[in-house]
Amino acid sequence: MQAYKLTADGRLLRREREFREKTSEEKQTAAADNGFGSWEEYVSFCEDAPPDDRIQRGIGLGAPNAQTVDEELWLDHNIHGSFEFHGRSDDIEDGLHWSYEARFTRGELDAIVFLGERGGGSLDDYRPEAPVRVEFS
Repeated sequence: MQAYKLTADGRLLRREREFREKTSEEKQTAAADNGFGSWEEYVSFCEDAPPDDRIQRGIGLGAPNAQTVDEELWLDHNIHGSFEFHGRSDDIEDGLHWSYEARFTRGELDAIVFLGERGGGSLDDYRPEAPVRVEFS
């Protein structure tokens, strides 16, 4: 899944990352942060422990990653067309989900259209037939 951001001047940027192998010190720090004496002990536990044991320790289900981000770049996506994006708020009971469509012409943002929201207990809140439109110039 890609990460994107929309700049104040209406350009859509796509995140790109370059990775490298963690150093011994970085591996040791990751192991210690998770309560292990060594990287090998950390990896072994994650390979052998049942999912419930890993979750109880706050580790999660993913394997320890021997790589880390070396460099992060934001590149101009130069889109021509529509880009749909979604958000959510877990602060609201039952959650709230919303959708927008950003419309671009030759990389320039033309409009952001509110497609609707879902959540709060009723799907009737979703009204795609009456979108809110914000124009940019």
